Amino acid sequence: MRALPTRADFLIFEDRKFADIGNTVVSQYAGGIYKIADWSHITNAHLVPGPGIVDGLKKVGLPKGRGCLLLAEMSSQGTLAVGAYTEAVAATADAHADFVMGFISVNPASWQTKTAPGAS
Repeated sequence: MRALPTRADFLIFEDRKFADIGNTVVSQYAGGIYKIADWSHITNAHLVPGPGIVDGLKKVGLPKGRGCLLLAEMSSQGTLAVGAYTEAVAATADAHADFVMGFISVNPASWQTKTAPGAS
């Protein structure tokens, strides 16, 4: 499976939606039976546990050339991923522009002031 993306010119996105503290995420991303960071080019995460989750994923993924999408909004009824949460996601993405490659969002035009993390 690791050779196929190179041969066929595509990336693998693991829709994992990590949502735990940094140390736990490091173990989940780097280890376990799946060793996700070894084969998944892109994964995603909630910022609910705070920016430490990005620190943990980045610690494992950045040296391997991996990237992360942050969940900025959700389409579910009654979602709490709005307003200040979404703003915190954007700020964290900007602070980690070398690892966070974008967002999962319902309506980014309503809140996003930059075209991509790290953009001016």
